[in-house]
Amino acid sequence: MSVIFWLKLSGLALLIMIINIATSILEVFAYSLLVPGQPESFYSAHAQLSAPWVATIGGAVWMFVFTRQFIIKNEMHRLMYAVALPSVYLAMDLIIMYATVPDFLNEPGWVIAATTARYTGSLMAYLISDRAAVAQQQ
Repeated sequence: MSVIFWLKLSGLALLIMIINIATSILEVFAYSLLVPGQPESFYSAHAQLSAPWVATIGGAVWMFVFTRQFIIKNEMHRLMYAVALPSVYLAMDLIIMYATVPDFLNEPGWVIAATTARYTGSLMAYLISDRAAVAQQQ
């Protein structure tokens, strides 16, 4: 694998992080429209509760979407990509979380759940695409 491949993969992992943050912001915005007239602290509390859920579910969906796109366009290194993308995302996520919230590992449940969901999404894209490719060859 070339350095360019890993740089693109890192950029994509960062893009998925940005999309996850934007998704969380949109969710809180939608919630504020559904429950209007509350103080800002109410919406901040909701954001603290909903962000891990939105990031976990959204992370799995975006890993699936981007892995599937890669697999459709490329013949080689499909499984490696399906494993490497969530791995690079995890490494970046741990570095960012440690830098911003050093005690984040006091509650490892969300880290484990979100990581498992991301790997599941990416590997499901690989399995679905791989089976489709085998079926087309027959």
